[in-house]
Amino acid sequence: MSLDYLSNNIFLSEEDFNYKKLNYKFIYISFSFIFGFSTISELVELYFLKDVLKLDPAYMSLFISLIRIPFFIKPIFGFITDLYQINGYRRKPYIIIFGLLSGFCWIYLYFFCNYLSLIHLFLILMIISCSMSFCSVIGEALVIELSMMETADKEEDLSKNYVSYFFFFKHIGGLLAALFKGFIIEYLGIRNVFLIKSIVPFAITICYY
Repeated sequence: MSLDYLSNNIFLSEEDFNYKKLNYKFIYISFSFIFGFSTISELVELYFLKDVLKLDPAYMSLFISLIRIPFFIKPIFGFITDLYQINGYRRKPYIIIFGLLSGFCWIYLYFFCNYLSLIHLFLILMIISCSMSFCSVIGEALVIELSMMETADKEEDLSKNYVSYFFFFKHIGGLLAALFKGFIIEYLGIRNVFLIKSIVPFAITICYY
């Protein structure tokens, strides 16, 4: 499934067009929920920096701020996906590449977190942050393109509705993560949460593919 050639929808039958819209709705709802639930690792990162690497609050704050930088420059990643196609596609290859890269980085942390230096950990988390930022840009692009499809079909602007639904499911995922991440850390430990978090980018890749 790909949203790279929206203009080709004009050649589809009404049945096929409606089927594609249904698939895209499933993708963007899944994206929004998964991105919200991905915050489950935030508390783990803080515990790891405090208990394992023994950072004081000032350095922890600086560390967390630095690895969040990619999310503040997401428009740049959006331009990259729009301007540089891979094998004729603007979305799918980026989702596959960065989704798998992020997932394997979390698995790497699961196996080697007890042997990482601060610099090593920073590099791994920065790769994850950049990868998820790319995926986030594409997820938000789904909302825009789906709104365009609905507008073309019904001749009314539904973009506000889809933006609202996107953030609604994203906050639902974030709420569930906030409710359970404390229990998960307590009963499973930090390393196992790294392994659980690897499921998130893999799920994003599967949903889009």
